[in-house]
Amino acid sequence: MTLPDSLANKAHLEFHWDADNEGLVWSEHGEPLQGLTGKGERVEWIIPSEFRDGREHTFYVEMACNGMFGVGKNGDDIQPPDMDRYFKLKQAEVVAVNLQARALKTDFWIIGGEFRSVEDCSADD
Repeated sequence: MTLPDSLANKAHLEFHWDADNEGLVWSEHGEPLQGLTGKGERVEWIIPSEFRDGREHTFYVEMACNGMFGVGKNGDDIQPPDMDRYFKLKQAEVVAVNLQARALKTDFWIIGGEFRSVEDCSADD
């Protein structure tokens, strides 16, 4: 990967990979860097600042053909493997992340959950 000049000066860069499966980002020297879970959950790897030098850099993404809890039918990890299960790459891109916006989104998500919790409580709780 070579980062374009338009991204090299952004404050925070991530590589997003999602194939609805477990994966692992490896350095070109065989060092594990970041585990990925897919399905929109843990799909990001923070791109090191050393990659902003305009030169080509290599990393690898190992794509395991299983979900977080194995390959059984309906996500059940004690069942035999689902032989009709397939994994499709949905996302592979470099993203410039606005960390303040991400933090605000998380704050609203947490606050929204707290308000729902209060609304769900009956007078007897």
